[in-house]
Amino acid sequence: MCDPAWGHEQSPPMWQDMGRKAFALAWSHRLCGRESSSGAGVLAVGFAGGIVDILDGSDLSLLARLGSTSHGTVPPDVIGLSCQPDGDAFWTLHADRSLTRWGADSTDEAAGFSLPPACGDLRDVQVVSLEGRRAKVATCTAGKIQLWTHHRDALHLEAQTEHPAPRCGEVTALAASNSRPCIIACGHASGEVRLLAAALHNMPSLQQLEPLPARHAGEVLALSFGHWNNVSLRPLLLTSVSRDRSAMVFSIDLRNGILSGQSSQATLLLHLQQHTSAVQRVALLMAPILHAAGSEILRLAVCTADQQLVLRELEHKQGGVASVRRCSRQQAARGSKWVGICAHTERSLFVAACSDRRIMQLDQHGRLMQEVRLCGSGATEITGPLRLSADCSLAVVGLGGAAGAVLIDVTCGLQPLVRLTAGQADPATGLALLDGDRVLACWQDGTIVEWDDLAAQAVATARRRSMENQAAQVPQSSQQERQRAASPTSLVPLFQREGRRRAAS
Repeated sequence: MCDPAWGHEQSPPMWQDMGRKAFALAWSHRLCGRESSSGAGVLAVGFAGGIVDILDGSDLSLLARLGSTSHGTVPPDVIGLSCQPDGDAFWTLHADRSLTRWGADSTDEAAGFSLPPACGDLRDVQVVSLEGRRAKVATCTAGKIQLWTHHRDALHLEAQTEHPAPRCGEVTALAASNSRPCIIACGHASGEVRLLAAALHNMPSLQQLEPLPARHAGEVLALSFGHWNNVSLRPLLLTSVSRDRSAMVFSIDLRNGILSGQSSQATLLLHLQQHTSAVQRVALLMAPILHAAGSEILRLAVCTADQQLVLRELEHKQGGVASVRRCSRQQAARGSKWVGICAHTERSLFVAACSDRRIMQLDQHGRLMQEVRLCGSGATEITGPLRLSADCSLAVVGLGGAAGAVLIDVTCGLQPLVRLTAGQADPATGLALLDGDRVLACWQDGTIVEWDDLAAQAVATARRRSMENQAAQVPQSSQQERQRAASPTSLVPLFQREGRRRAAS
């Protein structure tokens, strides 16, 4: 400690070895009932191991030590200190981003109260349930799955899983079904896929189910549930794809009440191997009705790292037997790649996105039905992810860099409606459509942003374009109608929306 007037009849600087690494420093006239005997104030020092020393400002003598480790657990390092102006309490910020408040009634080992660390490293967000204005969403970090309730412009953490066994590795993929109860699937770097049952009423919780009967040899890159009809007796289908160039289709029987502790009875229907490269995206399209013989025709679309879209027609027979009937392949344009694909259950088709700013509708056999190219600068490059709303009327896709995302009207010819910006420098890691007028996005730094009241703007945009087309009265060829170019950048002056960061508790 050095007096700024040293050299003018003042004592030289004082030095003291504290014996451990110090990361934070704060000064106050008084702090938590401790005062300097000479009125020089007190000094709070934050150390490694969560320890805070309160020193006399006149001679650096120890007045109190808070945050003892006598219980055998070492708290995270103190990296920040902030004192109240009246000196009755102070806050400590720890390396795990948790906060602790120390007051006059705090003992040397027990703080007043602590706030748990905020969720960081968010990798994806999925819709679990839509119940009016109380939507439930699931997010994943490197090692945990979180269940949130969205209500009154805030996110409330309802349940969180513990870190899995070290053999599982980090969470690399997330998917949620539309079944009741909702099943959440999380893929891991080790190739294992875990199933969780989400209890949404009374006391929300995440209950882990039995392991799947098979696992991949490499990192799981994507997961997709088939659309489930609660009035049918068909099982829930899950598809997983991996870096080991394989895809697996599982059948999950929900009729036995899995929340009562019984087995989920998951079986492996099909194991598709030897793709040309790692499989990065997947979508599973269910048949609207069963055939007379009880068999079911499924469409499985996968996107590989070498720019191929592989679409297979599968036949699912009674007794848990599945086979491939036919297969088709489609190559992405040169210099581009597939960044997202979703199944449109209402019209039995696929919606796909390419990095060269193209949004496409593909039929069940992979043939192009409609295409829209987003025009603008290089900042509007599509990076994904691509998500559809529950009624498949809207889609949202992520853009590169700080461009945000684009909301697309699927029912009106894949028309871009509005570009959503959030002020983030990096692209979003997860996107979700809560209902017709709310979009939720998450970033790896732990930021969650919501855009709302978009439905009215979408109608206004559609009306304006309809009036412009009627005024122009220029006939278009069938080829132009099939491949229309739209520019979300041109909509920015009128319809750009800044997102609002959600308060998480």
